[in-house]
Parts: sequence; C-alpha cells; structure tokens
Amino acid sequence: MKKIMMLMLAAWSMSMGATAGDLVLWYKQPMAQGHFMDEAMPIGNGRIGGLISGGVAHENIVLNEDSLWSGDANTSGDYGTMGTYQMLGDLAINLPGHENFSNYRRDLDIADAFGSC
Repeated sequence: MKKIMMLMLAAWSMSMGATAGDLVLWYKQPMAQGHFMDEAMPIGNGRIGGLISGGVAHENIVLNEDSLWSGDANTSGDYGTMGTYQMLGDLAINLPGHENFSNYRRDLDIADAFGSC
C-alpha cells in the first residue's frame, strides 16, 4: 500500500512540474525486518521486474516476469477479483565482510525511469 501511495505521489508531483530531485525515493538505513513490501525498491522494464530489499551483507531480490500472472484483465476494478503475480525466483546475494557499514543510503530516482508498453 505504501508503494502505491508513493507512486501516486510521484505521478502527482510530475504533473505539478516537480524537479528531478523531488522524484527520488531514498532510505538512510537498510530495510527493516518484515517490511519488504513497504521498503523494497522496484526495478524492471514492464515485462521483467524485481524488488530489491536493500540489505548490506545480505541482499535479496524477488524476481518476476509478466507471463506468471494468475488472472485475467480486471475490468470491474474490484481488487478482490484480481489475479496475482507468481514469483519467478528469489535471488540471494551474500557479501561477507560488509556487516559493519556507515553512511548508508539507497535510492531510486524515478526521474531516470521510463515506461514501456
């Protein structure tokens, strides 16, 4: 839900003539345990995507691909009748020796993103 609200805010900001600096989602700490859907950063091209957790010594990327959709078009707008994406994979990256860190920042610059059909 938080991600949807952030994307809606970004779209609104663009329509209001926001500058590039206004279109950056950023965190100054690694993702908190249990907050994957609230704090993971989305990446992708419209067909293949992922959610990056933002870990330091252990990074987790949940992968997705558009053919793994379990539903049809939802013309009714009723979210209860929507399908869901099934996970393509869960990529775990371990980086030993990175347990101690300082000046952490992770960001997603929406101004550098572009849409595709």
